[in-house]
Amino acid sequence: MRSHFLTIALLLLTFSSFAQYGTSFYHLGNATMQSTDYNPAYFPEGKFFLKLPGPGMNLYLNNAFSYSDLFTKQDNGDLAVNANDLINDFGKSFNITGDASFNLFHVGYQFGPRNQPDSTGLGISLFVNLRSNFNLALPGSLMDILWQGNGAFIGDKQTLAFGVNSTMYLERGLGLAYTLPQSNLKLGLRLKMLNGYSNFSTPSDTEATFLTKGPEDSYALEASYENMMIRSAGLVNIKDAEEGSTGYLDGFTETDDYTSLAIPANKGFAVDLGAEYKIDSNFTVALAINDLGVINWTENVSTYGLRDSSFQLPDFNLLEDDLGTVIEDTFNNNFDYYQLNEAYKTNLPTRIVASLIYTPWDDKTDIIATMNSRIIQGEFRSGFGIGINRKFGPKFILSTSVTKMPQQGLNMGAAISATAGFIQFYAGVDRMFGYSVYNLDWIQGQAGINLVFGSGPKRIKKVKPPKVKKDKTLPYKGTIYFYPMVDQDTTTANIYINDEFVADMFGVYSMGIVSDTTYALRVEKEGFITMTESIVIPDSVQGVWETRIYKTINLVPEEVLPTTIDLNLAIVSTSGEKVMGGRLELVNASSKETVYKGNVASNAYTTTAAENAQFTYKVKAREYFFKQGVINLSNAKDQPIVNEEIVLTKIEIDRKVNEGEILFETNSTTISLSSKGGLEAIIDLTTNNENVIVEIAAHTDDVGQENDNLRLSKARANVVRDYLISRGVLSQQLIAKGYGETQPIVPNSSEENRTLNRRVEIIIRVVN
Repeated sequence: MRSHFLTIALLLLTFSSFAQYGTSFYHLGNATMQSTDYNPAYFPEGKFFLKLPGPGMNLYLNNAFSYSDLFTKQDNGDLAVNANDLINDFGKSFNITGDASFNLFHVGYQFGPRNQPDSTGLGISLFVNLRSNFNLALPGSLMDILWQGNGAFIGDKQTLAFGVNSTMYLERGLGLAYTLPQSNLKLGLRLKMLNGYSNFSTPSDTEATFLTKGPEDSYALEASYENMMIRSAGLVNIKDAEEGSTGYLDGFTETDDYTSLAIPANKGFAVDLGAEYKIDSNFTVALAINDLGVINWTENVSTYGLRDSSFQLPDFNLLEDDLGTVIEDTFNNNFDYYQLNEAYKTNLPTRIVASLIYTPWDDKTDIIATMNSRIIQGEFRSGFGIGINRKFGPKFILSTSVTKMPQQGLNMGAAISATAGFIQFYAGVDRMFGYSVYNLDWIQGQAGINLVFGSGPKRIKKVKPPKVKKDKTLPYKGTIYFYPMVDQDTTTANIYINDEFVADMFGVYSMGIVSDTTYALRVEKEGFITMTESIVIPDSVQGVWETRIYKTINLVPEEVLPTTIDLNLAIVSTSGEKVMGGRLELVNASSKETVYKGNVASNAYTTTAAENAQFTYKVKAREYFFKQGVINLSNAKDQPIVNEEIVLTKIEIDRKVNEGEILFETNSTTISLSSKGGLEAIIDLTTNNENVIVEIAAHTDDVGQENDNLRLSKARANVVRDYLISRGVLSQQLIAKGYGETQPIVPNSSEENRTLNRRVEIIIRVVN
């Protein structure tokens, strides 16, 4: 069984490895159909696209070391191994990771209007790709132990995760790209059916633990391992590699079952998600998550593994003992092998591409910053790039980038897309310098040819010239040139003739015209008023066959009005003092949304409101009367800031607070309807100011005995108290007292005066 693992290890270490980063090509934006491989929302401008089998592939190699890192030529011409320097350069871990992609077929069609700011076109594509990816990750500490020994790790227990995954598969899919109407958002989705050809992998949780003991144990190395296995499936598996046979593969060719050979039964599914959002005229963000998927391996499955165990490497003398015998005895005595033929699943290495696009000058130049990452065995491996994309015309785009790949330093990259007729050529590299076989540790390249129909702006349909007049005056042809102007300087703008977009070439807008024709002109630019007018081409003139017309368009800036208002609230007393620590409740009257409810630490609160907004407020503060009201901003739409004061009245002790009279008939304790109306203000006061305690002071006239009048006044006070409690006032806020005839407000000299003395007064006595 040992030969199985030796064969597999040699196979994995010599396997070619590729990883699709392609940052420079990604910076071309939506120039090609291949851009949807990076972001499904990047559907190119055009009508119909076709990629036939033939030229077109993406290739990337990234290794942690080069030939020059491993071998050095001595003065005498001999080669020396630089293993110490090489392993020291690995750091914590090193990896070989990536994929190769061959585009077999790609066809796309775009529905709806193109090249217009309000375009709502839907792009649909069908594609077939052959892909291969390989990922090998080894911890640097494991290489230290294998090469330098365990002397540097005494007493150090190391848990080292490692793994490998090599997959080849066919993907077939449907892509959708859509621009939301009246929106700056583009969305993309790709659904992919997968058929796996081959897989060699270890589980994602494979790991080994090493412990170097101290001198008392002769520096013995104790090792343990978990989930140690190598799996394979597809047309060729581990057993085929060991025996040098391809029995399973030969079975298809012997029976002429080429359909099953081309589309194997190892099935899977994956999705790509993408979006692009234009924040404003200068900034755009884009995000894509690709290869979210899994493959279920069921054909020709073979798994060799070791059951979880631990053991101690034996002591031996490198000069006296046979190393081969020691290793063989260790394997035979400590490793429990097993073989399985069970189906298993592997995840695709998910790709995440995020970028920020800055358009500083015009629509033809973009500055792009990109992070291009892979999630492999739960670990992020990221590349970075910043570059410039320049459109020299509708069919020629060039990008240059500075890139930083995983395990590598900075390098220059470039990409190009050029279209001649209906043939489009594209190419891109992330590394433009340092291609030496001796020093090569990574390469990246992408190139191909597409067929493109209807690319670039639609041509303006020319109006047929009028019929030849009887005087045989022939219509002439010509060209009109447009120059958008802001003040005295030319600028870029969107120009439409008869609702057809006019493309610019090196900053110049022009179109062909014929005489005796009227054209409808529309000029749009963000921040400026849209200009519309008719252009009348004069009648033909005998003997004039062509002409040139130059049209200057002066753009007028829009009046920019604030769309939001800063509302500053200040809580003050009637004397102008700041009221600190009040409780504020602010509600948007339109949406019924509570904007703020809580204490105000100082006396001020600030919020941002839409113009024409309306708010209701309630304010409570210790030693002040409760207040509520309305703030209307409908008359403040031209003001960016509105300052509003909420004025509170201070509560005064021993102050009478009932405004209306609370009166009773002679010798009666019945509250009249008019008196109940006067108590409504008291109910509002006490329920909204729970810290206030009021006294209900009842009085009588001098008719009758003094003791009888005292009892009558107390009864009247309790009647008012009971009524207020029945209306929701807290009992602890009310004190009922009767004063009889002892405190008249006018002499009891007439019936009119006695009526005024038969009264109840509500007086504030305590503020908690």
